[in-house]
Amino acid sequence: MHFFEPRSALEHARSAVRWRLGYSIDILESAASEIVDPGHVVTGLPCIALPDQFERVKACAFGLDLKTEVAQLEGAARHIGPTKRYLLKDVVVRDGIVYGQGKRKAFNSDLDLNSHDRSWQEYSEVALRSSLVGCHFFGHWLRDDCATHLLAKEAAQTISMPTPAWPDCEGYAKHFTQEYTTVRRAHIDRLHLFDDIHQNRSKAQRFAQLRKTSSKEVAPSRRKIVYMMRGAQGKQRALLNEPEVVEALSARGILVLKAETLAIDELIRQLSGATVVISVEGSQLSHALFSLRDKGGVLAIQPPDRFFNSHFDWARALEIQYGVVIGIAQESGFYVPIDEILRTLDLLLAKIP
Repeated sequence: MHFFEPRSALEHARSAVRWRLGYSIDILESAASEIVDPGHVVTGLPCIALPDQFERVKACAFGLDLKTEVAQLEGAARHIGPTKRYLLKDVVVRDGIVYGQGKRKAFNSDLDLNSHDRSWQEYSEVALRSSLVGCHFFGHWLRDDCATHLLAKEAAQTISMPTPAWPDCEGYAKHFTQEYTTVRRAHIDRLHLFDDIHQNRSKAQRFAQLRKTSSKEVAPSRRKIVYMMRGAQGKQRALLNEPEVVEALSARGILVLKAETLAIDELIRQLSGATVVISVEGSQLSHALFSLRDKGGVLAIQPPDRFFNSHFDWARALEIQYGVVIGIAQESGFYVPIDEILRTLDLLLAKIP
């Protein structure tokens, strides 16, 4: 048994006792920190939608307040949070959790990591590129963790928490020339950690850096429009009339892609320079972030019972138009009237220079 094994078990037990006694177990509360970006309040640039669309929404995803979400989409003030850097000293990492001083920070402890590797590494100083949401959702890994990598590599050698075996991670890491080591068990003398999930000005600058990487070799197309099919993993947002939607969009000359069937280099090539990307709301829309032309547009097809606009903030940060079409609920999913997609698309195109 490695001598850090009992230490990690002890730290786990200490944090469990603190939690039962009602004390905070957030390791970041006692860590040294600095503000990378203070965040800001934004208004205006409302999303584009046909009249009465929001009346179809039955519920938001992740417990968001429906009235607040709709008001912000219509242009009400929206607070964009800060980016913070933390420095933790003498910590252990075990299976997706950082432990120290009887406290912890969990990233992906509920994932089935399926690893038989029980070896321990030791690091004097490293920087973590991972976020909690980036360890659970590919879209956040692509959007948030790849941007955080640019901060992490300035601080120290870059590491990552384990993630599910998403097929596109390796391709994007290579595309962005981002190298990092995945850590399962380690003792770290100095760990730089970032709270960087908000789409503030610092994040927008790093998005711009990554967008330049994706657009180096592809000239923008003036009016290329792409529809991305959600794929087999999109069961929670089943668009029941997708075959009819695909047929109608194809007849209009819109390129239809199934992202999960394409290698990353080919997907980026097909998307690069697009004026508008259309898709059911979900992780696959994050591909558009790095491929849309400047001041292009995103059209998110939304299920009425899982209304969620995680792509709204990055679109607004990059001055990209954001539109929504709300579906009509059915027993096993939802459908969207094709004419509403086309009419909203025309409104979106009218806003794009």
